[in-house]
Amino acid sequence: AVDGMSIDLVPIEEEGRLNGFMSFGKAIGWAVTSALTGSLLVLAGTAITGVICGIGAAVIFVYLLFVRERESERILPWTRGEASPENEAPPSFKQVFSDLNHVLWTRASLVIMLIMFMAGMFGGYGRALMTIAAENVFEFSTAQWSELNAVMGLSGAVVAVFLGPVIDLRGAKSVMGVTILLTGIHAFTLASTQELWTNSNYVMVMMSLWILLLPIIMVCVLALAMSICTSGESATQFAIYMSVCNIGATIGSLFYGAVADITSWSQNYALMGLIVFLLLMSILL
Repeated sequence: AVDGMSIDLVPIEEEGRLNGFMSFGKAIGWAVTSALTGSLLVLAGTAITGVICGIGAAVIFVYLLFVRERESERILPWTRGEASPENEAPPSFKQVFSDLNHVLWTRASLVIMLIMFMAGMFGGYGRALMTIAAENVFEFSTAQWSELNAVMGLSGAVVAVFLGPVIDLRGAKSVMGVTILLTGIHAFTLASTQELWTNSNYVMVMMSLWILLLPIIMVCVLALAMSICTSGESATQFAIYMSVCNIGATIGSLFYGAVADITSWSQNYALMGLIVFLLLMSILL
């Protein structure tokens, strides 16, 4: 819903910067929440951590109640204001699906869905692998891993903000290609350097780089998906792309769970590199 609203409201020429700011906000949210919940789980337990997360969601809900998408619109159904002409509804759901059907199954759209799926799969697999390996292989405590996610997630968010104008200038596809290539090199390097896993400095650098690259990849993925959304169905079309990405993330985590018991840690990282390679191939289509 947030992504759909953003593409509905922001001019096309600002989409790269928009994604930079959105990824910045998302990364800050992840960083702060990772640091807070990681500490709370250790200090207060699961129940209290869950209650505090619920309160956080409630605060966001109340905030959204008072946000106007466009000037002069109603905040709530019984308050003053009028709907913007730009929000005029289509005549029927049938028309919505008909219009969407014309743009969703084009070659460009199918390629974008493949990219979104593979990007989600990489993220889901990587987050499952990295979190478990951090504690079981590299001997991070829960608090240490949460703090590293907070610091490097924030750093990645800052990079993403500055990357937005570069995407507007150079194009999302080329910037994403370079980022994905670096991520693949990172994964295969980890897989082939197991003898260095006892070196705490090496481990810290490699884990930090992985966390740093995540928001950068996300800003490129979002910008690429936005670039082909048509104005009439942009919010719905983009929401479908994001859903495909989330399905990929779920399957990525499921895939890691399926292979974790029959593969070594080095093989797990090689598999992550293979997923990155498939993502890179989909970008070149």
